[in-house]
Amino acid sequence: MSADPVFAAIRAVNLARIAHTQALAGLDEKNEAAVCRANEACDRHGQASMDLIQLRPTTWDGFCELVNHYAEEAPIYGYGNDFLYHLRDIVEGSGRVDGCPI
Repeated sequence: MSADPVFAAIRAVNLARIAHTQALAGLDEKNEAAVCRANEACDRHGQASMDLIQLRPTTWDGFCELVNHYAEEAPIYGYGNDFLYHLRDIVEGSGRVDGCPI
């Protein structure tokens, strides 16, 4: 059995968020190269987040990890509704994960 891809995607989001935060720390907006690096880090963070939202967990553990990730991220970024819609879509119809008691 292969690992649930949600775990790697969450790790990618977390690493991209850290890189983005570091790129913004002490940013001199007059430094064009630094601003470019910060913008690229922002784009990578955004893309990693979008990639995660496109995934469906393949295991119950992956689903639970996704719920925990969203619970931690929602207050920071205010994306609670998007996160809830994604979770709803996972548990409805053909998007249900194996072993999900819902």
